[in-house]
Amino acid sequence: MVNLAPPKSVRELDNYLKWLRDSNIEVKVLLAEDSVNGPLILSGGADIGVNRERDEREMRWIKDALDKGHPILGICRGMQLINHYLGGLVENINDLIVEDHLADNFLDDEDHHERLSQFHWVTHNRTAEKFVVNSRHHQCCTILARELKAVFYSEDLVIEAFVSKSGTPILGVQWHPEREEVEIPSYQKSRDYPVNWLKNNLKKSE
Repeated sequence: MVNLAPPKSVRELDNYLKWLRDSNIEVKVLLAEDSVNGPLILSGGADIGVNRERDEREMRWIKDALDKGHPILGICRGMQLINHYLGGLVENINDLIVEDHLADNFLDDEDHHERLSQFHWVTHNRTAEKFVVNSRHHQCCTILARELKAVFYSEDLVIEAFVSKSGTPILGVQWHPEREEVEIPSYQKSRDYPVNWLKNNLKKSE
């Protein structure tokens, strides 16, 4: 069973639960006082520093998962928080890149459910696998922690996914796989990629 650090709103939480349950993955939604007892999923949301209580709670869960060797999947903000926790650098995207990753305002700590996405291609740096992802972020990982390595990039070289080099399995994705937004095969791959990673790591922990 995966442990989900919940997003801000009920509507956003429903997206995560449907995405995981449609893939036959059992989910426990973590409460503030809970410890981590399975693969940890860190959901999307406001920039690091906007909601310090949430930052501290989720960093405690990251530490708990790492101490116990539980796999960690970070989605958008969750990816950025993992990198921040491990000593990497997260910066505002607007000042750094050419491609448009921001279609709407994601700078606050409100419900992002109905805000608009951009869409672009990402490419695996070793296999050259490509698929379309949604883009809904104000910050990005510009320098990765030493424990991490990039695996997918956008065309303007924003890091779109990373994995751990060794030790506890970690996957961070900059896109939102829980969102059903475009009905094309290349977009479905972006939803399946983290699900398949979760399933593989669940099998290894059985």
